[in-house]
Amino acid sequence: MARGRASVQLVCAGAVSLVLLLVTIIYNGSSPRYSLVRKVRLLEQQVEKLHEGIRLLEVLDAGGTKANEFHYDLSSPSTQKISRCETIHIAMVAAGYNTSRNVVTVVKSILFYRRNPLHFHFVSDAQAKITLSTVFETWQLPAIEVSIYSASEAAKQVSWIPNFHYSGIYGLLKLTLTEALPPHVDRIIVLDTDVTVCADVAELWQFFALMRQAGKLLGLVENQSDWYLGNLWERHRPWPALGRGVNTGVMLL
Repeated sequence: MARGRASVQLVCAGAVSLVLLLVTIIYNGSSPRYSLVRKVRLLEQQVEKLHEGIRLLEVLDAGGTKANEFHYDLSSPSTQKISRCETIHIAMVAAGYNTSRNVVTVVKSILFYRRNPLHFHFVSDAQAKITLSTVFETWQLPAIEVSIYSASEAAKQVSWIPNFHYSGIYGLLKLTLTEALPPHVDRIIVLDTDVTVCADVAELWQFFALMRQAGKLLGLVENQSDWYLGNLWERHRPWPALGRGVNTGVMLL
């Protein structure tokens, strides 16, 4: 964090020097005044934003206003708060050797930013179970719990569903999470194994409070790709979806 703040400060210093250089050019009459004034004002705004970034880093270094709370503005009437002691539950379907390697990448991206205790729930086959168990045992991470559920047992519940998904039966196993998870887990973030988390996962966890206020049970976003529209090329026939469909790569359940 200190290194990141130092880098931002160097950028700020460089931006300030550039502002002073442009001001000198203006008064020397070397370039049209109006254009340079606009550039100076733009650079001043950018420098101010960099200073805001430094102030934010200083607040994060200090642990926020209270050591056990993490604050994030979700444009809600009142600022949402998550206790630093609250456990965040995350679920993934992991089956096969290649998928296990992907899971390790996802988990590392989550751990890089996390502040809260985490409980990972994996629906895995026998091969992935060995890999994941070994990984977490050797890492010996603090405030981390891991639960692994049998993919073969879960598959029995959805094997009757017609399925043309490229991942086969494993593409349907997320449907079994409500049966596989223990009763005390009343909310969970469900992730695909090909995602990378680029911020504290607690920011996503906070949306549950808004969902509860609105009486919503499931959080999904619409697909951004045109693939599901079926018009990318001749005879393009994706599996059925309403409009673009919704993406289950990230779910709030």
